[in-house]
Amino acid sequence: MSIKFKLSIFFVLPFVILSFITGCSDDGGVGGGGGQANPNVRSFDSLYIEEDSAAGSSFAGLNLLNGFNVTSTSPNRDVSLAGGTNPTGTNFFLRSGVLLDQLLDAGFETKFYRFYENLTPQQFDTISHLDAGSNGLDTTDFTQDDTYGGGVWSYFNAPLDTLRPVYGFYLKGRKAAGQNNNVRVYGILQPVTAGDRLPNQPYGFWMTFKVRINVAGQNDFRKMIPAN
Repeated sequence: MSIKFKLSIFFVLPFVILSFITGCSDDGGVGGGGGQANPNVRSFDSLYIEEDSAAGSSFAGLNLLNGFNVTSTSPNRDVSLAGGTNPTGTNFFLRSGVLLDQLLDAGFETKFYRFYENLTPQQFDTISHLDAGSNGLDTTDFTQDDTYGGGVWSYFNAPLDTLRPVYGFYLKGRKAAGQNNNVRVYGILQPVTAGDRLPNQPYGFWMTFKVRINVAGQNDFRKMIPAN
């Protein structure tokens, strides 16, 4: 083996190994990052939501702007857990907080689009942006009022299926209300776990989600960015 060939291996192999570790991909939407915390990104790794009870007092809503759960009656919700027409822990989905089955105060409108059919939670952590075409991310990229997509996408069940979809969302209602300094908020969301704490009874379904938002209206979901 020549010295020149040995040197080529010496320099190329570390690059290949480093590329593998940092999560390079062909689609451009999933990748690594490092340096300093991204000041425009908020990350919530385990948001809990549960099926509504007859009293309407369970935490069946999520405030995606600030990263906490709320009751189904709260006007401060961006999404609500819906579905589950039988006690088998099946056919659930998230829907816009402004959509209601009962005469309750409406929450904030949220729009969805499924950008990935299946990623691992580890791959979710490496998403840097959403590939939304040549014009970049825009409010018109979010076309659905729920994660079921009117039948285009799938329901959530307990336990979760092997698929872990990733949805992009736009907090349309927060912008309409002039919140977040009147700046648009985009986000990404993935179901992580689901269960049924009251099997064969009308209520008891629960889920957790990983959520990340950009409060500066940017198509940028990196937790870490290069240091200045």
